[in-house]
Amino acid sequence: EIFRGYFLTGFPWFSLGYMESGSLISSWAPIGGVFLVSMVMAMASSAILLTFLNKRVSGSLIIVILIISSYLLGTVNWTHKSNESSYQVALVQGNIEQDKKWLGSEFENTLTLYASSLTNLEGTDLVIWPEVAIPSLKRNVEGYLEYLDTKIKEKDIQMLILGINTQDQNGQVFNSMISLGEEENIYQKRHLVPFGEYFPVTEGIRSWMQSINLPSRDIAKGDRDQQPFNLGNLRMLPSICYEDIFGSDVLDFFPQSNVIINITNNAWFGKSIASAQHLQMSRMRAIESGRYLLRSTNTGISAIIGPKGKIHETSRPHEYSVITGSFFPMEGRTPYMLWGDTFSLLLSIFLMTMGVIIGMLRFKN
Repeated sequence: EIFRGYFLTGFPWFSLGYMESGSLISSWAPIGGVFLVSMVMAMASSAILLTFLNKRVSGSLIIVILIISSYLLGTVNWTHKSNESSYQVALVQGNIEQDKKWLGSEFENTLTLYASSLTNLEGTDLVIWPEVAIPSLKRNVEGYLEYLDTKIKEKDIQMLILGINTQDQNGQVFNSMISLGEEENIYQKRHLVPFGEYFPVTEGIRSWMQSINLPSRDIAKGDRDQQPFNLGNLRMLPSICYEDIFGSDVLDFFPQSNVIINITNNAWFGKSIASAQHLQMSRMRAIESGRYLLRSTNTGISAIIGPKGKIHETSRPHEYSVITGSFFPMEGRTPYMLWGDTFSLLLSIFLMTMGVIIGMLRFKN
């Protein structure tokens, strides 16, 4: 799983540990991330086999040790609230189908839909719209953004975060997250989707793709060194779409970041189970970091997730919705912040080495 999570930019989508997001076994995540949770699950499964197939007492002992240690780890609060005052947040789920999202005939309807979502949100601290909520380059909708900035100030909304494409002076296009309101911030996506946002192919193949009208233009990759979004004492870790399936990708934002923001467009997946799977991964990121995670998606599933992986508020998939709730900025470090996936990697190497040594000794005997 570790190899699959890193090889060729990585794709750890089906890691076993995500099954346990928010469960007793997920208490290992703040120590070694999702890969350590997968390892504990494998050990527990092996212990069950030892118990029932070989009638070994050692299997039962391992199960008892894992249950007790998982429970005890679950009582540990690696992080704590930075203050007693909560923030009010609203997550907007526009529910715009993928085949309509980029149609010129739907553009004005999209702008109207999202602007109207602010109607009943007076006094909300933070409003979050999903990935590429505005299907346009930022420079082409500056008037609309100024209108939004005025509107949120009239409604005493401190900040609006939204997804939009931006372009630099060299013409490179970025999948970006920006904020309007009391403080303006910008983040450009760093971990791009291969064959979705960029095409790792030769120029010859790219020319052939263009000749048959296949998408072939690359989205540019954002700089590695980017800053959290700031609002008062909030330091918000920005992530876009599947960036939040990589636990180690966001570690450079800690410990200064005290809440995680993720904006996503899962409309690509239709009505498959993938949206629910992605939500499980977001829950694991909250557990690993001991932070709240605020997740705004286009078609679902949007959610406010607590530091232990509990879903406090959530939307129904494939419905327009505005979900509201509260969260706290969190302070402190989890062990996973310090060493990332290194601990799980070294533990895996150690166990494999011990397995080889024990196997060789048994063979000699």
